[in-house]
Amino acid sequence: MFKIQLMKLSPFKPINITLFILLILISLTGCKPHQYITRTENHNVVEPGLISIISGGYGETKDLASRNAIQSAFKNILIYGVPESSQPSPMLGSSAMTIYMMKRRFFEDFLENGTDPFILKKKIRGFSYVDEQSPSTEVELLINLIALKQHLEENNIIR
Repeated sequence: MFKIQLMKLSPFKPINITLFILLILISLTGCKPHQYITRTENHNVVEPGLISIISGGYGETKDLASRNAIQSAFKNILIYGVPESSQPSPMLGSSAMTIYMMKRRFFEDFLENGTDPFILKKKIRGFSYVDEQSPSTEVELLINLIALKQHLEENNIIR
């Protein structure tokens, strides 16, 4: 009889506890650091086979922010294309995201270590803080699309 009275007096029913735990879990998912979205846009009209773009990037330092901007520029060229440029459609074709995911190791290594040979000009411009902890920069790039495409063909990424 004592147990029955405790259960009747307890405001915490199993459903309430479950909802409480669920509410805590949902609120914790919003506690991850904010990830900024970078932009890449056409900059100047240049000769065929080249692209002149401006790309934004974020990072803890100016160097990391500019590296992020360069990686973003190449990802856009490969996966999405750059509207109103000489490369408006993805260089990887209509199945760009599938190709990127299938060859993920190649692209991660390429974006980390292999972009420099394709960059003909680079100018870091504008460095500021989005907030106290997030430096932002823009990088002007002149990229050799012909050499980039040839590199992808030589590595059997595209035909």
